[in-house]
Amino acid sequence: MNSYLKKFVLENQILWAAGTIGLLFLLWDIRGILASLFIAYILATALTPAVNYLQNHKVPRSLAPGIVFLLTVTCLVGIIFPLVPFVIKQTSSFITLFPDYLNRVGPLFNWHPETLNLPSFLQSEADVIGKNAWLLSRKLFGGVLSLVTTTVISFYLLVNRQSLHRFFLSFFSQDKKDAGAKFLEELDTKLGAWFRGQLFLSFIIGFFTWVGLTVIGIPQALPLAIIAGILEIIPTVGPILSAIPAIVVALSISGPLALIVAGLYIFIQMAENHFIVPKVMQTAVGFNPLAVIVGILIGGNLMGVLGALLAVPIILVISEIKKLTDDLSS
Repeated sequence: MNSYLKKFVLENQILWAAGTIGLLFLLWDIRGILASLFIAYILATALTPAVNYLQNHKVPRSLAPGIVFLLTVTCLVGIIFPLVPFVIKQTSSFITLFPDYLNRVGPLFNWHPETLNLPSFLQSEADVIGKNAWLLSRKLFGGVLSLVTTTVISFYLLVNRQSLHRFFLSFFSQDKKDAGAKFLEELDTKLGAWFRGQLFLSFIIGFFTWVGLTVIGIPQALPLAIIAGILEIIPTVGPILSAIPAIVVALSISGPLALIVAGLYIFIQMAENHFIVPKVMQTAVGFNPLAVIVGILIGGNLMGVLGALLAVPIILVISEIKKLTDDLSS
């Protein structure tokens, strides 16, 4: 009897191990879908305060998300669409001229970028894109479809937020439900605060970078500011990376101008770290910079740019899960 029981336990351990490995492979295979769901959840948490505000003012829960989404899309369309042609023109000009900037700067460091033959490389890439127009169109359509799907999912997450919370809490015993509810509340609050704060920070950094570069007289100021705003999403590393192309452009004109540009980026980051971030991110959790950098490296290695962008919210989720396990074990 004992030998049969040991055999049964051993076989079940093997089954559990095989099932766990199979589940990990499945999760890895659908990581793109999981990332889209996670982004949709972050969007939903970012819009939750607005939905709650409307609901507190007697707007039905079924209508409040639709109103918030409609107002959000209207604002984005009204602000972004008029700027699209100008931004595309400036960005195309920057991509075309950047190899020339490198060619001017390279000899200062005894490096000759022309050996890379960047213009030919860019032209060859353009030819490849032209020959694979169908593939490019399919990827573009897939990206638009993914964006629409993520937006729709976030809408349904908002509409069904309370029922989803009840479903999650149904896995907790009665004496642990308060810990589960606290976990959901803090997770929603911090993820939403992180996303809203990050959007605001990206806009502020991009705007002041554009103003500063324009005042200094740096060409292609708008594309450089857009790069600064986008890379602001990646903490610690992003601001450093965003300064490199601006310094290259300035250095192609003169050394002192490059120092002024470097000083501008340092000043903006100091102002951000000491004045803007404490106000904007006061409800979001702070992390050790080393943990953030390691998370970005791991995320970037596993899922590329998307993984790097989602590194901080994933660390935030892990941090809240740890707090939940501590509450449950106490």
